[in-house]
Amino acid sequence: MSKERQNILRACILTVLMAMPVAGICSASYYPWTDENDIGGTYEIKGREHAIYFDESEKAVQAKNDVTITNGPEADLENNNDTMSIISTNRADGNSFTFDMNGKNLTAGDYGSFINLTGGSNNKAEIVNAWNITGTTHKANLIYAVGSGHKISLDARNDIQLNKKRSDSPATLISIVGDNLFHLSAGRDVTMTNENPTNILNLKDGGKAKVQAGRDLLFNQANVGGYPIIAMSNDSSLEMISGNDIVFDNEGNGNIIYGKQSQLNIEAGRDIVYNHKHKKGSPVNSFASEMKARINAGHNIVINSIRSANLFKIVGNSSVEVVADNDVLFHITNLSSPPAIGVTNNSSFSLKGRDFFSNAQRTLWAGDKSTINIDVSHDIQFITPGIDVGTSMILANINGTVDVTADRDIILDASVAAPNVRADTKGQVNLVAGRDMILSTAGKDATNPRESNLYANDGTITAKVIDGTMSIANEGAVGAYANNSGSITLEGPVVMEVGNGAVATKDGAILFKGPLTLHGTATGLNADGGSVTLEGEAVMDTVDGAIAGNSGTILFKGPLTLRSTSTGLTADGGNITLDGEAVMDTADGAVATNGGTILFNGPLTLYSSDTALRTADGGVIDAAAADTDKYIEGNVVSNGGIVSLDLNTVGSYLTGTTTVSDGTDSTGMLNMTLGNGTVWNVAGDSSLTNLTNNGTVNMADSNRTGQQVTAKTLSGTGTLVMDLDWLSNQGTKGVTANSDYLTVTDSATGTQALVSDPTVMNLDKMGVNDRLYVAELNNSDAVLTSSIQQRNVNKGHLYDYIIGLTHETTGDTTDWYFGSVGSVESPIVPAADVQNRTLFDMATNMDTLNKRLGEARYADGQDAGMWTRLTYCHLGRDSYDGHSNRFELGYDRVKPGANDSTLRQGLSFSYLRDRTSFTEGQGKYKGYSGSFYQTWLGQKGHYLDVVGRIGRLNGEGTTRLINGEASKSSFGTWYQQASVEWGRKKALRDSWYIEPQSQLQYTHLNGTNYRASDGIGQNFDSVHSLIGRLGFRLGKDIDAQKSWYIKADILHEFAGNRTFDLTSIDGLERIHYDKTNHDTWYDVGAGITAELSHDRSLWFEFERTFNGSYGKDWELNAGMTWRFH
Repeated sequence: MSKERQNILRACILTVLMAMPVAGICSASYYPWTDENDIGGTYEIKGREHAIYFDESEKAVQAKNDVTITNGPEADLENNNDTMSIISTNRADGNSFTFDMNGKNLTAGDYGSFINLTGGSNNKAEIVNAWNITGTTHKANLIYAVGSGHKISLDARNDIQLNKKRSDSPATLISIVGDNLFHLSAGRDVTMTNENPTNILNLKDGGKAKVQAGRDLLFNQANVGGYPIIAMSNDSSLEMISGNDIVFDNEGNGNIIYGKQSQLNIEAGRDIVYNHKHKKGSPVNSFASEMKARINAGHNIVINSIRSANLFKIVGNSSVEVVADNDVLFHITNLSSPPAIGVTNNSSFSLKGRDFFSNAQRTLWAGDKSTINIDVSHDIQFITPGIDVGTSMILANINGTVDVTADRDIILDASVAAPNVRADTKGQVNLVAGRDMILSTAGKDATNPRESNLYANDGTITAKVIDGTMSIANEGAVGAYANNSGSITLEGPVVMEVGNGAVATKDGAILFKGPLTLHGTATGLNADGGSVTLEGEAVMDTVDGAIAGNSGTILFKGPLTLRSTSTGLTADGGNITLDGEAVMDTADGAVATNGGTILFNGPLTLYSSDTALRTADGGVIDAAAADTDKYIEGNVVSNGGIVSLDLNTVGSYLTGTTTVSDGTDSTGMLNMTLGNGTVWNVAGDSSLTNLTNNGTVNMADSNRTGQQVTAKTLSGTGTLVMDLDWLSNQGTKGVTANSDYLTVTDSATGTQALVSDPTVMNLDKMGVNDRLYVAELNNSDAVLTSSIQQRNVNKGHLYDYIIGLTHETTGDTTDWYFGSVGSVESPIVPAADVQNRTLFDMATNMDTLNKRLGEARYADGQDAGMWTRLTYCHLGRDSYDGHSNRFELGYDRVKPGANDSTLRQGLSFSYLRDRTSFTEGQGKYKGYSGSFYQTWLGQKGHYLDVVGRIGRLNGEGTTRLINGEASKSSFGTWYQQASVEWGRKKALRDSWYIEPQSQLQYTHLNGTNYRASDGIGQNFDSVHSLIGRLGFRLGKDIDAQKSWYIKADILHEFAGNRTFDLTSIDGLERIHYDKTNHDTWYDVGAGITAELSHDRSLWFEFERTFNGSYGKDWELNAGMTWRFH
């Protein structure tokens, strides 16, 4: 038989065999083979026939070149679901078929199944060592296994491409049903394309598949229905591995991956990309019923979705783990409310990567005891333009938990009025950023909690920055809102740019564990039945600072710096506690009403343009902490509330008024304690309950406006500074226009030093019986003291009266006032003493022979002659100072006496002008005197000088009174005087001489009386004076005409008792003075004499007097004689 005929016969036999029924009775396998089981080339299967049907336990076939097996539409799925296959076995057990392609290409299709293992168990169909594998079908499953223990394996060194053409068939591209295994491995790409409304890969009832691509793994789903690209159920498992990318390109509206009660593992060497392109697409990844999935990319995971469907929907105790060595990127085109990752029903989701980016309106949602864990090494950025108001970016509810951790930054930015984070119904969200955290929304409504950045409603939110700042911003909404036992904890530095900063209601709790900087357009902190706690420093700039209501609490554990354009702190039935230093600049400082309390435990600096502290209706403000500085500017008001203010460190102060009154249902109380070195600067009429003043209550102001302070009780040892003005008060028991007043209604104890400006009190205008009232104290044993005293003139009287602080008690009331507290002698009295003493000193001035004539007394000759003398004396007495000038002119004659003695007799006349000044005034005096003297000169230098004198003294006195006026007087009297002086000039060797002297002088000063210009009468009694003097001169004759000397004397007054009387203008006041001047004093001096010619001589002498009543007296005396021949 020829070769051609043999081939024709072989083809006929093959056609007949392949036309036999699948369940035919033929026991032999049939293949498109050549001899020795080697096949190659193109095989076209006609009709409804299988290409390769194997029923042997172990059958191997090789390809000697590329193999193409085609069939027609007849092989496709019939109405009874029967299909023809390229490789198939049916209801067999333990059969095996291995097709070794020897590096050749295999192409199968385009109709029917490529590989179909239907029924039976433990059958195996393997295609190995191919270069490319391409399989295509229309209606049927391209690869199908049902039964138990089957294995289908395709292995290509290059690409594998599996396709399902459009036929509207529900059969999946690949379906593995039951405990069967499908394995697909390509050295380069695996591409699966489906144009039908069905799955690309369906695993169920324990089906298993492993798909490997050395490079890319591609899934392409046409827009033909709502079937998942991959469907898994009932204990199935799938493992997909690529060296480079895994890409899901889905134009249909079904899931990309759907799985329940199965296991999924996806690993890409580089990127995993989901393209979900249908505008009504279902969740991208949907896992349910204890599904376990792990998705791992060596580079990025990118999910692009047209519709805002779930990118991961995880329910029913399922768990998903997503890992990307680089970034995870979610991008949604048409935004709406479904979460990108939604996890419920006790399920879990975890994501690890470098960066995580999402533009979803809501990226994370964990509910119903489920968990989400996001952990990235760099940044998390959820930035969305958003469209759905109220849908949070992250949500945990119904015991769900979301943990989000970034080693660097977390950014949650929504351009709509929706929360960044929301936790409901025992849900919990935990955010941790290694560096900065930015939470930003476009929320504007501060009354709508669903526009808050952080919203915890019976849920828990924690946010922490490790080494950065947490920024929370919106356009007027609430930054953090905790409601219905919800809690929010923020750890690390927090900066808020919001409407309301933090709001806690209905047992909600908000905790700041680090410093807070808050700029708000409404209220900074609001605890309305909830609690807000700040453990670090808080710096706030808001309209209202902090409000606690409905038993809510706000606790500042660290320092607070608050600037508020309205009320700084408000406790309206709630409680605010400040443990650290508080610095506040507000309109109203702190307000407690309806039983609310505000407690300042640390230093307080409060600048208020209106009310600094105010309570009403049972509210309490306690600013009495010990050893804390307090600087308060503003008024303090208690209207049925309680205010306790204790200024207890040096420098602390309050500047403002205090007002206490009873409320409708409560008694007002305002207690203030001032410690040493503290000040209350009273800024207007004030009232308070208990005032303990150990510091200073300063009621004075620059405008000298009268103010009244009224207290129930007063105690302590302090200072009262008051504006007081007699011209304003005029004896009024109360405040007047320019004079302050203090009233204590119940009891007063202690001591208060009253201070005022005496220069404006007009005390000098008060009469002796006038009263300037300053305080009314009831049931008082308190003492007011003041150093202020005013000495006023009682004109025409001998005594000035003293205006000072004193009191008068009538019944239980003690009035304190400035009035007459005593009297002192008028300056007229000591002035009269000075005037009397001046007259006495002028009359008793002791003259000597040497002062009168000098050495001229020893001149030779018997001629008569005249002499003159000028004397200047500086007066320095203990009671007055002054100076005097005396001119004296004399004439004498010399007669010889017995035993070579001479007798000089003469007359002289003197004129004296004297000016004095003393503390109380000044005086001018004139004196006139005439003298007769007789001087005996013995031959041995002895002399005896006897002088008789009579004179007249006139004076004008001016006494300065306390009020600046002057009392003037004019007076005069006569005096008589006699003096005896003895001495001897004894010559010594070398022209030296010594002259001992003694003298006794008696003076009688007549009495006088007169009235001063203010009507005070003065009566000077006559005075007797007896002065003794002992002294010497020691000198030397320079030559026959000149000599000099020194002198010294001791003097003593043996009489000198001065008495005088002063009488007031009305005669009711009289002062009698009796002055005893038994005084001892000394003088020293020096002089020089010169004989100018035998008939003229000149002498000078200087004398200094001291001791006794003499202080700084000194005298310069000069004289000259002329002799007539």
